[in-house]
Amino acid sequence: MRFTKLSEAALAGAQLRPQAHDLYHKTVVSGRTMEEGTCFFGAAYEAIYGELPDNGASVIDMVQRELPWCPFQGRRILVPTNIQARRTQSTMSVDDLAITLNDDEDWSRESIAAYLAEQGF
Repeated sequence: MRFTKLSEAALAGAQLRPQAHDLYHKTVVSGRTMEEGTCFFGAAYEAIYGELPDNGASVIDMVQRELPWCPFQGRRILVPTNIQARRTQSTMSVDDLAITLNDDEDWSRESIAAYLAEQGF
């Protein structure tokens, strides 16, 4: 499937596995079982490529390569107002913000995708 936006790819990938934090993919506890989970960018990668990377490739670079019409790397957007008080900046790059929301703010991948979709990504 071809995606036109980062948010679309991540939302599709979020349906495949539970959420992980701090790594693109890692083993997480889901209910009573252990299974592979993905972070926001790991989910986008898996939706685009069909499998998780195992060769140490830059996941963000690979996702951007598949979405050349939606340049997100280094593009600055507003930090959501409900977390601005805990951050020293009112804008962040799309990639840094997605990582921060996933790993530090514990947003679901679906919520991150919805916010980025509102911003055009």
